[in-house]
Amino acid sequence: SPDSVLQLLESLRRIVPLGRCAVLLASIWCGRLLWSQYSILLSSNLPYYRLECPGLGGGAGLFWYGYIAWARQFLREAPARLTSFFGIGSVMVTWPVYEKFVKKADHAGELDQGELPAHRVRLLGESS
Repeated sequence: SPDSVLQLLESLRRIVPLGRCAVLLASIWCGRLLWSQYSILLSSNLPYYRLECPGLGGGAGLFWYGYIAWARQFLREAPARLTSFFGIGSVMVTWPVYEKFVKKADHAGELDQGELPAHRVRLLGESS
């Protein structure tokens, strides 16, 4: 019943202060954000990567340096690079790597581009 739920919440409020609840919820949110961004690093077969700001990922440098300068510097370090653009995991590759691996896999029907999260599909539209 609603009264018993309210009584339970009231008793919890007395035991655990509001500040601690806020810290706990913020910690859970940060943990979920970090897991969504960095759990892929547990895989053993990854291209070169550099840890970036969760959520923004490589997008901050993209806006700071401009696309061409950013992409050249970005791929100068390695021919394939794992990054994140605004929370969406991505792999950037140089043209030779694309020709050798990605294009071949795409033509063979082996390439799975994945899906955007549902909230991004609603924001961008079905055909994006």
